[in-house]
Amino acid sequence: MTGRDGEEVRRRQMDVIMLRWMAVVLVLWGYVAAPEVHAETTVWSTCGPFEGVSHVVQGRGTSNVEVGGQMAVIAGETTLVHDPDRDGQPFDVVRRGEDGQTSLAATDARLVSVETDEVGVVLAAISADGVVEIFHFLVATLVYSRSRHDDGRIATSTYVAACTWSR
Repeated sequence: MTGRDGEEVRRRQMDVIMLRWMAVVLVLWGYVAAPEVHAETTVWSTCGPFEGVSHVVQGRGTSNVEVGGQMAVIAGETTLVHDPDRDGQPFDVVRRGEDGQTSLAATDARLVSVETDEVGVVLAAISADGVVEIFHFLVATLVYSRSRHDDGRIATSTYVAACTWSR
């Protein structure tokens, strides 16, 4: 084997090592970056895009252009999941935006109330930045309300999405 052939073999070996290392890194990143949804988790309801209205109330620092109601559509999917083995709260809301980003209400916020009855499930969550979210999962509908107070203004929104009830 000539020096040139030896260099080619070493280069190919390094390529294989780098590809294996990249595969390991990607697998580990998937475990770290993926939201925690256990194998025991069952889907209770899956909902499509939201349609609704948001309204901004003027306060200090709010221009007149921002004040008033505005119709909006939020693309993506919202899912109510249940995991009886999870400590504390067995319910969670998984949101997946049209950009593929996934978030969990119990991870990104603190679930403060969960009520279930024959009509559906109601979850209330408060995020670290003070956003209050209420999810009313009914058999065929999700009513989603959001309230935020920041920068001297109050913004409230109410949206409705069609759902498929799996439970």
